[in-house]
Amino acid sequence: MRIGTTPYFPPQTTYQAGRAPAVSTDDNQQAGGSASTALDFTSMSRSDLRGTVNSLIKSGKLSLDDTSSLVGMMGPAATSYAGQGGPSAAAYDSSAFDALSALQTGIDGANARHDEQNAAALSRTLTALQQLQGTAAGLDLKA
Repeated sequence: MRIGTTPYFPPQTTYQAGRAPAVSTDDNQQAGGSASTALDFTSMSRSDLRGTVNSLIKSGKLSLDDTSSLVGMMGPAATSYAGQGGPSAAAYDSSAFDALSALQTGIDGANARHDEQNAAALSRTLTALQQLQGTAAGLDLKA
């Protein structure tokens, strides 16, 4: 095994901030993009929620434990509407919904069933998303 002078970073570790090119606010305004977009879990499609949650887990802002309660909400239409004649998968996946409200409804249901374990898991997820609500999601240079 040969050890070189180039540092090795495991694939799961991201150091994008160190490699990102410097962009002034004038460049952003000229390009027509905004410097960042804010996370809004009250109006996000399931597809966007999946991508956002995956990014937040990769960046370390959320843990798998924080997001395990979201799996059912982010799933494809086939699992959510199996046998019920629900909307098409594409329409279901791209339609906006309020994840925070859905979590609160789940907490209320778990409490009504006296399901303390599920209520605690849903509460942990709700708290984690509320803490990130409105924070910068990242650079949006396409807008």
